[in-house]
Amino acid sequence: MGGVSVYEVDLKAFRLRRRISAERASWIPALHSWVLENGWVRDLKGAREADFCKFQAEIFRELDAYIRELRQSGFDTVRIQVQLHINQLPATLAAWSPDAIFCLAGVYLMARMRT
Repeated sequence: MGGVSVYEVDLKAFRLRRRISAERASWIPALHSWVLENGWVRDLKGAREADFCKFQAEIFRELDAYIRELRQSGFDTVRIQVQLHINQLPATLAAWSPDAIFCLAGVYLMARMRT
């Protein structure tokens, strides 16, 4: 799911308490919860902003620890591990790393070629 916004409302005062925005959200059945990726959290007090923080890697560290715990308990965690590691790799690095690896391999093989 893309472009996710979550609003937490104080029903007694009918005021917005917190807004969470994320680029993507995915349901992880093993966790029984949503995992939000690349976003921010804004806490509000009245009409003023009380706190603002961005997130992306913190969620994955917690998820990695949970995956280790599930694996030790005997659960199959391959699908969750793949999602975790795909989302941790920056897009530019993911796009250019195969090219760099093959380029270095080619240079190495050409250097070893007899003339």
